[in-house]
Amino acid sequence: MSMLARTTLFLLATASLGAADFTGGIQLGPAFPLGDMKTLTDSSTGGQFNLFGLWTIDGGHMIRARLDGTAASGKPQSIPSSAGNLKLNGDVKIDASIGSLGADYLYYINGSRDAGPYFGAGLAAGTAKVSLANTSGNTSTTDYNSSSAVLGLYGGYQFNRHWSAELTFRSAKFKKTIVLTNGTNSASVDFSYSMPAVAVVAGYTF
Repeated sequence: MSMLARTTLFLLATASLGAADFTGGIQLGPAFPLGDMKTLTDSSTGGQFNLFGLWTIDGGHMIRARLDGTAASGKPQSIPSSAGNLKLNGDVKIDASIGSLGADYLYYINGSRDAGPYFGAGLAAGTAKVSLANTSGNTSTTDYNSSSAVLGLYGGYQFNRHWSAELTFRSAKFKKTIVLTNGTNSASVDFSYSMPAVAVVAGYTF
């Protein structure tokens, strides 16, 4: 069974919880790429946006379903590949992003999500995407997508029933074989990147 199928079944299972125990919300804030994602975006700051549904179990235990996106862009001088570093000289804008649908387990230390600190972890099915846009001469954009499991780690503070702040860590993997052509010569080149990012998001729960 695929990870997307597992995630869908899990979300359907959580939907069996009582409607009175459910609420939803949004999160938004700056994101800071790490690892290869930082290299691809030339150490640029990006952003993260999350939509979530939250089910209360009991005693501070929560299940959170989420649909999220993390993205950043930059113009690196070079990027790594199986053929060595490819020189770009800042002429190519790269957008690197992670989009996922998954679920998290959260634990509120005070036993309630009314207020106080919490932490959690989750897993999602997602896509790591790298878009290349030539900024010299005729502008053209090429998108490359790679399916990936997305790991999430979280620590936050609930100020009241509606407002919270959260430190998030998301990590995905981009892996793609691309045929590069130079004149009459062509070669298959492997691009394998770690795509972790840390974000600081403000959250509003309805």
